[in-house]
Amino acid sequence: MQIRKARADDAAGMSAVLAAAVLAEWGSDRPRDAAHVQAHYVAHPASVLCSVAVDEGRVCGFQSLKRAWPGNPYDVTPGWGIIGTYMAPAARGRGLGRSLFAATETAARRAARHRRHDRRLEYPGARLLREAGVRDLS
Repeated sequence: MQIRKARADDAAGMSAVLAAAVLAEWGSDRPRDAAHVQAHYVAHPASVLCSVAVDEGRVCGFQSLKRAWPGNPYDVTPGWGIIGTYMAPAARGRGLGRSLFAATETAARRAARHRRHDRRLEYPGARLLREAGVRDLS
């Protein structure tokens, strides 16, 4: 297993993870194609870091850290961090989320984002965030 910075050629694998991990489980119809993943996660202008977990050459999870901007769709205070974590169901429970979060936390500290909060901690993966000290703001 390898954790590394996401690249443009990871977008298709990230798209598959997004579709399996979130959209199918949550019943969401938001975009999930590779072009969306590239624009929204890998190359987003507010991106601090987007990391992928790769196992046997396949993307099995990813985590995005962005600096919140005015009017962001998550209603996060501008300047704070927005973290999105997505893990393929078959890859859960193997410590990949913790490894992704460690890379994100290092990047956040470098970007001077020391406060860790989430607006809603009721979704798959929330336990990982609570264990890392993230507080629910809802």
